[in-house]
Amino acid sequence: MKKSKKFIAWAAVLAMLMSVALSLGFSAFADGFDGAQSGSGKDGDPYLISNIEQLGKLRDYVNDGNDCGGEYFKLTDDIDLGGESAPWTPIGDFSTSFGGTFDGGGHLIGGLYIESSDSYLGLFGNLSGTVQNLGVSGEITGSGSYVGGVAGYSGGTIENCYNICSLSGSGNVGGITGDNYSGEITNCYNAGAISAANNVGGITGFNRGTIEKCYSSGAVSSSTPQTSSCGAIAGRSVSGEITDCYYLMNTADGGIAGSDQAGGTKVLSANDIALSDSFSGWDFDGTWEMNSFLKRPTLKSAPQPLSVSSKAELESLASYVNSGGGSGVSIVLTADIDLGCSAEKPWTPIGTEASPFSGTPRRARLSKISE
Repeated sequence: MKKSKKFIAWAAVLAMLMSVALSLGFSAFADGFDGAQSGSGKDGDPYLISNIEQLGKLRDYVNDGNDCGGEYFKLTDDIDLGGESAPWTPIGDFSTSFGGTFDGGGHLIGGLYIESSDSYLGLFGNLSGTVQNLGVSGEITGSGSYVGGVAGYSGGTIENCYNICSLSGSGNVGGITGDNYSGEITNCYNAGAISAANNVGGITGFNRGTIEKCYSSGAVSSSTPQTSSCGAIAGRSVSGEITDCYYLMNTADGGIAGSDQAGGTKVLSANDIALSDSFSGWDFDGTWEMNSFLKRPTLKSAPQPLSVSSKAELESLASYVNSGGGSGVSIVLTADIDLGCSAEKPWTPIGTEASPFSGTPRRARLSKISE
């Protein structure tokens, strides 16, 4: 009888602890990763991540030697990593890659800041799984190799993602991934400034996998142009395949290692990159949409917020919204603005009765976009 009472008492204590854990929003008794807001980590019921603390726990879990193979994760909100005041340690490194599925849910991870002499730098340092529906913004300054906005090194799948980080390193540096080693990159774009000594590209620095339906509008440069491999899409491509990719004129000398490949890369003028008809074979019904404010394509599954940092840009936004473009846009103010208005020069409000502003507020920090 006493044993039965003790069992009932322990069961009650355990039930109370589980209730407290759930009320705190942590799946503390789940097998495997225990830092999510909720979810079981299965396909259809992913671990849900909504803040920097939970993302940091995922990073620590992976860097402790867990590759997360077969596990699913999903962002439920934008995350600001804190910028220079809180340098980011990548998810995965030379010895451990992230092998799970990370769905950004259309959100932005901003304030990504890394300054390091190490290699394998990015939101993910080493990727063997899947990252999708995600935007990254910030600054990565390195003197090592394998540097990318989404992943420093990737043998996995990256789809429906964009980079607006500025990136630099010694070699194998790219907007989406520094090295695409037998990986797949589909429906992605780069709008950040990318620089390195060699093997530097808007999408990847070194391609040994497949790249399809991607573009770059950010400046891509090399500190040693006479000897380096520098391209708007890929700095170098060996045993890789690149199809239906485009880049903005004057951002690099060519699509791959200073030249273009028929059917692979094509240069577009500022006027042409603003036209959906310029992108042959691309899906502008389900995957892409032409952003009339940015004047280039963006992803429907991961809308890019618009950067506003001056009075002129805010006036341009007002004109854009008031002419009918205010639906669904995402705005991030990146600096204080003095409008300098007066009775003689009043402010024209953003949004009218006929064309209201119905955009989405964004929480993540947004670096200045390379136009």
